[in-house]
Amino acid sequence: MIEITVKGSHYEIGLEVGKLLRKAGHTPPVLPPERMDLALECEKLVQKYTPSLWEELEGVVKGGKFEDTSLLQFELSLLPYPRPGCTIFAIAPEYTSSGKTLFARNYDWDVRFQQYLRFIKTFPNDALSSLSCTDLIVGRYGGINEAGLAIGLTAISGYPHDKPGVALHLATRWVLDNCSTTKEAVAFMKGIPHFRGNNYLIADKHGNIALVEGSPERVKVTPANNGLAFAANRFQSPEMLELEEEKWANQTTAQRQKIIKDWYYSREDGIDEIAAQELLSGLLSEGVGVCARSSVGAEVWGTIWSWTALLGGEIMNIADGLPSQNEFKSYSF
Repeated sequence: MIEITVKGSHYEIGLEVGKLLRKAGHTPPVLPPERMDLALECEKLVQKYTPSLWEELEGVVKGGKFEDTSLLQFELSLLPYPRPGCTIFAIAPEYTSSGKTLFARNYDWDVRFQQYLRFIKTFPNDALSSLSCTDLIVGRYGGINEAGLAIGLTAISGYPHDKPGVALHLATRWVLDNCSTTKEAVAFMKGIPHFRGNNYLIADKHGNIALVEGSPERVKVTPANNGLAFAANRFQSPEMLELEEEKWANQTTAQRQKIIKDWYYSREDGIDEIAAQELLSGLLSEGVGVCARSSVGAEVWGTIWSWTALLGGEIMNIADGLPSQNEFKSYSF
């Protein structure tokens, strides 16, 4: 896995990332007019609620000479995910063998995008340092920060309508940059206009765990139940589920959630990181885990990276590729 370290002010970080993108020959995608219009409506909201990330975006555009492209608009208004399949769970310290909060995550997507995956160490001058896996420019899908907080997001395919707001990956990055506790992160998530329906699982080193179900209409926060919380690709609370369109709803979420719950409640001893990695690596098709791989025409979809962490430490253990076939390796600050 390619590692990138970025340091400095957010604008300086953006300049460096922009130069890296230009050197790599990155070409931003062409967006339809309606996405450009949506991005324009998101600009002021991102400037208001996540101002340092706006500065970083400006740096990316300047550093990579992307002024005449749609890079900024793309980062503000990510296109909907067609086939999400991500799985995240967190376990409170009293239920782990280490006595630390355990966080685990599978990221599922088109396997062709694995080549764009980067491990990023982010050291902002006036914010918290963080570790993350991402193929995004400024935003993050999740990670851990130096304060011992972890966050991960999952897409809700049954919520197909985007509205002006702070996009999912930017909200997640802001939390990593600025929040030391789950309480702080939840307060931020409850205070922003959400761009799309998403789940956010948040946990800190003190054992505070919360599932945040966010949408433009409302936000629902649910604490861990008996030390366990998880997120897949559907909302869980009734008031959020009613926002989904059933015809677009993810069809494997219930199976993955059942596998996690059965695994969790069948264990008599404290759960360790190896056990969590085994669950992430077990094949969904065999009912022994949440690692997925399927074909849709010529496209192959499935788990393209996984990671686990004990919160309060400085290490993410990452499987680069299908975790059933690739070992977890340690990455640190």
